[in-house]
Amino acid sequence: MKFSICFSVILGVAGLQGCSAQVNSDEVDRTEVAQNPLYQLYALWPNHQVPVCFDTVPTFHTVPPSTGDFLQPGTARFNTASASLQSHLQYAYALPIDIIFSGWQTCPWTTATQRTTWNAAQQSNGASFVVIQMLTNDDENADPGWARGIRNIRLKYEGEGNGWRQKVLHEFAHVLGYAHEYLRSDYDFTADPCTNGDGTVSGGNTLGTPLDVGSVTASGYCKMPTGDLDYWDVYGMRKQYGTTNRYSLTFNTQSSESYTEHGSDWNSGFYKATCAATDPLVGLSANPTNHAAITGLCKFPVHDTLLAVTGRNIKDFHASSAWRGGTDWAYGFNKGECDLNYAAVGVSQSTALKVNALRCNKLSAIYTEGSCYVRTFDNQNSVWSGDDWSYGNYKGECNAGDYIVGVSANATTGAPHSIKCCAVN
Repeated sequence: MKFSICFSVILGVAGLQGCSAQVNSDEVDRTEVAQNPLYQLYALWPNHQVPVCFDTVPTFHTVPPSTGDFLQPGTARFNTASASLQSHLQYAYALPIDIIFSGWQTCPWTTATQRTTWNAAQQSNGASFVVIQMLTNDDENADPGWARGIRNIRLKYEGEGNGWRQKVLHEFAHVLGYAHEYLRSDYDFTADPCTNGDGTVSGGNTLGTPLDVGSVTASGYCKMPTGDLDYWDVYGMRKQYGTTNRYSLTFNTQSSESYTEHGSDWNSGFYKATCAATDPLVGLSANPTNHAAITGLCKFPVHDTLLAVTGRNIKDFHASSAWRGGTDWAYGFNKGECDLNYAAVGVSQSTALKVNALRCNKLSAIYTEGSCYVRTFDNQNSVWSGDDWSYGNYKGECNAGDYIVGVSANATTGAPHSIKCCAVN
């Protein structure tokens, strides 16, 4: 990940200048952005607030689409696209990283002239919006979306799939201040060629991250099938924006995934709670009435202990136990348990609300069986701390700094019974 350090105006702070040239973002074309990616009209968003509005006036494209190509606000398809967009940003960015997207209204103009006047006023007083054009067709570019002038984005909604999540997360990485990974000065084109290599650019901040062709900012350009925020994306962005420390993912009516491993479905047909690529699962809750799983709790790791690139596996235990053996830590229940020195990063359940599988990631640290313990929460709260992350539900949570390595469930009902936690050295 490469953070762009040059800026001219920051939201809420007037008069800050970090670049010699002043560019109207409406006039920046794709070539200029590609050749000069370190030029950012806006750097980090102050207070972690990113305001968004929807534009319906085709003014900032070289070959603007017709008015009929727009998804008009208020229509059923626009509402579906907008809800999907907000959901992907919420799970991938807002929950694991301390970023707040706000607004989501129609931009305050109805003509091109009003738009130009409004933009000029906003730039002079130090404010900005992320301006989105939602399209049904894209005459200039067949891809579902791309950033223009960094804070202006076109997105063609063709339904879930079709690269939709990939494009949303890629373009908003640019909005948040990050350039294409292959523009890093340490990029080796001979070892890992990208399809759109424009040469490297020096002067950016790599945020202590290694070269990563799996980065969401490489999506669509480098040979690795990228499309989601991987370990180093989250790691680097947290250095700039901070972290929410812990966050909950409700998955009893649909999947809630902060990471999808480049758009893949690790347990197709099941509701999933999947933490960000850096984060372990540390808690699980259950409905006190029907005892079905409700929420998974993810937490920013105390140490950099999760590896998101290698060493992943799935433990399916809906029909019988899939565990390491040894002392039976949940006698009479189906047990799903990660391999030694792996930790759970996701859990799934069927649409009938029966716990199904664990997603496990290999750790760079180790734990011993002697450090592990069990928290039972199927008929009462087990130990939990801090804010009530699943209000009104039974909760089981590991001690601070410890991770879930196993989950047990009732063999008949599929209701969660307990979690097995281990302390990582």
